[in-house]
Amino acid sequence: MPPSQPAETALTVALQGLDQREMGAYKHVLNTRQAEIAEDTAERMYEMYLTGKTCEDIRKANKGYSLGQIVACRIKYGWDVRVAQYKEALQVAVPDRAIQTSLETVDFVSKLLTVNRMRMEEAIDRYMLSRNEDDLKGVILAKNAKELKELVELLMKMTGQDKKRIEFSGKVTVAQGTGTPNSMSSSEADAIAKQLLGEKVIDVTGVSK
Repeated sequence: MPPSQPAETALTVALQGLDQREMGAYKHVLNTRQAEIAEDTAERMYEMYLTGKTCEDIRKANKGYSLGQIVACRIKYGWDVRVAQYKEALQVAVPDRAIQTSLETVDFVSKLLTVNRMRMEEAIDRYMLSRNEDDLKGVILAKNAKELKELVELLMKMTGQDKKRIEFSGKVTVAQGTGTPNSMSSSEADAIAKQLLGEKVIDVTGVSK
């Protein structure tokens, strides 16, 4: 049932929104004292009005009623005031509701992924010991190079590696395990690599080997 509005408020707001044709139709209803539309029917018409339909749109969908009768419902039941209140309530409630729904969805998907990961992880562990293909039932497997590529890309996206750029500056950093990293030029690194492979190299550092 529509909330009651002060008659003068509903009338003022509604009259301000009427176009010339609607105003003429409303005056005609007042002068001819046409029958009022039943409240439950008027409420269904309001639901159409709330979606953005005009009084003329509503008349076309309900050919048993005149435009003036529908405009009279709009004024009597304060459709314009109700629409404004509804939109205002949405502006307040929807952002918080959207945030809550988003967080609940993330929580749900996270739990779903965790359960599936646990099931597949257990199956993979069993297969690694048994080599029995039956143990892999339900496990997502890469059947070809394309699917393997998609899995690798998924892993990179999940770890953020797809957003990182690798740049070569001509310097190679060698991790020593402890202390600060040592930097050497690419030519020095090339010489060490050849030495490790058993090739004779020229000392490019000036330090006796």
